[in-house]
Amino acid sequence: MSAGTYYTDPVRWAFENGITTGTSLTTFDPNQAVTRVQFAAFLSRYDNLNLN
Repeated sequence: MSAGTYYTDPVRWAFENGITTGTSLTTFDPNQAVTRVQFAAFLSRYDNLNLN
């Protein structure tokens, strides 16, 4: 992820708060489409729910 883009700060916040982990341990792909499962995981993590 390039620094200084319009999404840098929100993505950093989401990563630091455990909402997203990126596409691997070392990358984040802002151009990749988010799946329904990934979006559900974001919402669950944001709301501190356990869906297991």
